[in-house]
Amino acid sequence: TNAIELIAPESRELAIEHAQKILRKGLQKRFELVMLRKNGSRFIGEINASTLKSASGKPKALIATVRDITERKRSEEALRDSEERYRALTETSRDSIFTIDSDMKLLFVNHAGAKMLGKSAEKIIDKPLENFYPPEIYERYANNLLKVFESGQPLNVENPTMINGNELWLDTLLVPMKNEDGEIIA
Repeated sequence: TNAIELIAPESRELAIEHAQKILRKGLQKRFELVMLRKNGSRFIGEINASTLKSASGKPKALIATVRDITERKRSEEALRDSEERYRALTETSRDSIFTIDSDMKLLFVNHAGAKMLGKSAEKIIDKPLENFYPPEIYERYANNLLKVFESGQPLNVENPTMINGNELWLDTLLVPMKNEDGEIIA
């Protein structure tokens, strides 16, 4: 079997361009192509190609390895879709959504949360929570957040708060965020 026959017809021209460039410049290159299995089914292949050089140092042949990365590509696409849905959900919510780490630093705020605080998200993210509330309200928030970090359990609180000189009653659900190892990260 000729190597070109292992490449899907729509990827062959690109494969030839890569091969010519690698041989011409004596490069090592990684790229992706749609490949064909023996049974004719398709997969996404990651190709690592480099030149074999003659005794005089001139490129004389191309050597390549192919790895099936179809599952990785599917996972990446699923992750992108999930992130887009999460972003759409949080940004269109009328509820304020914040992500706060154990150092009481704001890691994320949605549009509604930024609007409630009267600032742009850029001026809120990576700033300490205490920058946005009077000391007595910050202490109450910090204590509630510490309870969640320590217990790992959600906590629902209803309290008055002062934001930009206005008193508001907020019903707040504090939910721990965990990493894949189950450790609380925010």
